[in-house]
Amino acid sequence: MLNQAYMISASALALVAWTPSLAAAQPSGASTSEIEEVIVTAQRRGENLQDVPASITALTGGELSKAGVASTTDIALVTPGLVMQRSTMTTQPTIRGIGSRSATNGNEPNVAIYLDGVYQAQSFANLFELNDIERIEVLKGPQGTLYGRNATGGAINIVTKMPSFTPTGNFSVNYGTDNYRRASAYVSGPIIGDKVAGSLSAVGLKQDGYIRNVFLNKTVGERWLGSVRGKLLYQINEDAEVGFNFFNSNMADNAGNDWHPLNGNAIGRTLATNVPLNIRVPNGDYETALYFEPMLKVVSTHVGLNGRFNLGFADLSMVAAWRRNNGNGTYDTGGTVVSVTPVFIRPFSRGYWVESILSSNGDGRFSWIAGANFFADLSEVRQQRVGPTRAVYATRSRAASGFVEGTYKLLDNLSVTAGGRYNYDKKWATYSNLSTGQRNDGEKSWNGFVPRVVVKWKPAEGVNVYGSYSEGFKSGSFEASSLAGALTSSAVDPETVNAFEVGVKADVTPRLRLNAAAYHYDYKDLQIQAVVIVGSSSVGTLTNAASAKIKGFEAGGEFVVTDDLKLRGGIDVLDAKFGSFPNATVNEQRPLVNGGGVGNVTVTRDVTGKRLIRAPKYTINVGADYDHDFAGGTILGSVSYFLSAKYFIDPLNRVAQPRYNVLNASLGWRSASNVTFSVAGKNLTGAKYGVQTPVNANGDMVTYERGRQVIGGVSYSF
Repeated sequence: MLNQAYMISASALALVAWTPSLAAAQPSGASTSEIEEVIVTAQRRGENLQDVPASITALTGGELSKAGVASTTDIALVTPGLVMQRSTMTTQPTIRGIGSRSATNGNEPNVAIYLDGVYQAQSFANLFELNDIERIEVLKGPQGTLYGRNATGGAINIVTKMPSFTPTGNFSVNYGTDNYRRASAYVSGPIIGDKVAGSLSAVGLKQDGYIRNVFLNKTVGERWLGSVRGKLLYQINEDAEVGFNFFNSNMADNAGNDWHPLNGNAIGRTLATNVPLNIRVPNGDYETALYFEPMLKVVSTHVGLNGRFNLGFADLSMVAAWRRNNGNGTYDTGGTVVSVTPVFIRPFSRGYWVESILSSNGDGRFSWIAGANFFADLSEVRQQRVGPTRAVYATRSRAASGFVEGTYKLLDNLSVTAGGRYNYDKKWATYSNLSTGQRNDGEKSWNGFVPRVVVKWKPAEGVNVYGSYSEGFKSGSFEASSLAGALTSSAVDPETVNAFEVGVKADVTPRLRLNAAAYHYDYKDLQIQAVVIVGSSSVGTLTNAASAKIKGFEAGGEFVVTDDLKLRGGIDVLDAKFGSFPNATVNEQRPLVNGGGVGNVTVTRDVTGKRLIRAPKYTINVGADYDHDFAGGTILGSVSYFLSAKYFIDPLNRVAQPRYNVLNASLGWRSASNVTFSVAGKNLTGAKYGVQTPVNANGDMVTYERGRQVIGGVSYSF
């Protein structure tokens, strides 16, 4: 299959290479069958997606809905090169092999997530339902200059709808598999003439469990969510506006921690022998034998202000936001009927984000953008019990950065962009073992400069050829959750990435769009989990691993076949391996007993040349949308297919997520009065792919995503 993926990629690149002559030959003139222009803010100003010299997957709210993308974890199904998995309570996005390897509260992700321009620092709060979405942009590769906050892997920019002065709204109800119930509403319109507009959205969701607990003899793994978002927009005049937004979300998703032993490998196999083996270590893919129901709950509140001002020579945008997240989680890393390592944890965070950006106006040969931001965060675990050990710990962060970037047109069709960002971070960490009374504290600061250079050439109308060099910087950190982690001497240094990318973006015809890019990364000082000795005990912490080499190719396109039928697709081919890494801490499986493993043993091994975790050799997505007038209304059809190669969960490359494919489809009919009746199928292939796959000393665990789901719904919009 990998050879086939390379052949597809090579064919796409060859086809794109011919686009300058093809595009030049196309007649001008608009058509209802043309590909729609997508405006993105990947370069901190509104631009046509095809003019941006970078690899970006951008999807509108309507496209996401058609593809069955309902939550942040679903984004990977429509984005080649992106893997979304969880670790206990945290969401861990990985782009092109670069992603977080720590689940500790206070250790920020390598893929930065922005919600309406506000940096989302806490991974445990980044699992949420997508509602009232304007668009989502997935920026691939290090975003050191413009989205520089720890974006060594890339950035996910989520943009919700702005209030409208034209009344608009949408209401929907859905029901489906596992007693799925969802209701959502969105309304927007003027409040005070043409000066003040507002919007309000709400969503409520509940779904029964799908995992059978064979020990408790009940079905577990339910989820529920309720959220509300409100926005106000004050249009001062045509050159100035300010906005206010409020967001609150309350969610619970217990499926992720309802583990079962992967391939029967669990320490519980030889314990509790008074319980039958098939109950101690269940064999079913959707079975667990935990002696209690695990829990994951998160309550998030965000409040923000923003403003946009036309100063004549430049546009000024400003955002200031405050957020607060409360979590509550319980699980057992043993994954069986035996209480091996029960964990009870209550994470908490609050913080501020302030940013100002000034971008030039005008059509001259030189344009520029400059900005600065300030970030403050307090991440605490107010209560943690791991087995008999009780502890509290916290990480406090303060960070500031400034960036500038300029573009000069050497010719009408040739430009050079250069810029850089300076980052300063300081962190304080503390760990208190309440069982022994021992306390450790740490404090450290880091700074760094990351540059970016881009050359862009437009050989023909609708064609953009570019080459770029950029760097990424992820701040150093503490693993404050352990006795070792809060020691200054154990703080990890920053990660850095040096990235080269060349690409072509081409509107071959008004109906056909083809894009391709090749990339090469030098990835250094990876922050990765390890075991160190403190006194007479071994404890987990973060450490800087050796370097890694990443190279790959990406291609994608859209084709408007007719006014009714549109096709889309993309592929990412990835080779991501560790450099010299002779002393990696890994888990090896213990000898087999009764046909299965009995847990793991933590050892040091040489993983030089092994593949990075969550880095599949290829990912492919294809889709089709079909809209056709019928019976006084419109038939709405959509199909989305995603294929991922096998990828590894651990540095030893012992535990893997096998190759899988996911098919989503929907069919509906919209009346002339904008009432829509629909039925949708999710994961129609019944793919078994992990929500999360933790590997620890107690064994290898996995929780699979739900199987086939069918959901019906009715909606009304105006």
